[in-house]
Amino acid sequence: MDRPPAPAYRLQSLDTPEEGPIRWLPVVLALSALALSGCGPAHSVRPLGSGRNAFDFSMGGPMAHLGGFGGPMPTAQLGYTRGLTDTTDAFARLQLTSALFGIFAAEAGASHQLFSQQGWLPALSLSLDASLTAGLGAGNAVLVPAGGLVASWLPWDPLLLYLGASAGASVSMIGEARWGGHFAPYFGFYFLPGGSNWAIGSELRWYAPTRANTYLTVPWIGVGKWGALAPIFVVSRSFGGGP
Repeated sequence: MDRPPAPAYRLQSLDTPEEGPIRWLPVVLALSALALSGCGPAHSVRPLGSGRNAFDFSMGGPMAHLGGFGGPMPTAQLGYTRGLTDTTDAFARLQLTSALFGIFAAEAGASHQLFSQQGWLPALSLSLDASLTAGLGAGNAVLVPAGGLVASWLPWDPLLLYLGASAGASVSMIGEARWGGHFAPYFGFYFLPGGSNWAIGSELRWYAPTRANTYLTVPWIGVGKWGALAPIFVVSRSFGGGP
């Protein structure tokens, strides 16, 4: 699941005259890793197939202006997917960047293809997942149940196009009770070489499209003053369960 920094995770003030933006950059990265623990690409755009497995590595994140430079946060994730049936997958993903700051962040869930592609009518898949982030400060933990819908087209081999959105709610589990809502539309593609189990793709997410980023602690780069744009790049390798 994909999430921009919500009020539950904000610092009151990071950019103080004594410390400046460069000195609090590691803190910003840690907060971003916590708030965006599920910021990898969409899960199971198309089902793997019964008995098949896949590992994926993704990198990218929301873009921000930090230290005079504008670009995506360097967040990295490692994921695993298992095909339970020909239309249903189970998946899990571990946030690697947050571990550098002593933060555990992971998610797990399942997806199901509701409809297969019929001509130019897209395939449609539903996903449900939950992510857990823990270890920041005094041990605060955040649980985020979420769901998403993704439509996908295979206009011609080896190109798969998709468009979707995810939504969820974060709940603070330790300390002061806090919660926040999250929504992110996205689109992307996968390049699927014929006869190969490798896939390479890219996705662009728009976190918090209805929230003005001028009121957030981190200077996110969005569409005008709204939300934060996040480019994500992914490579995956599938195996098992037949060709």
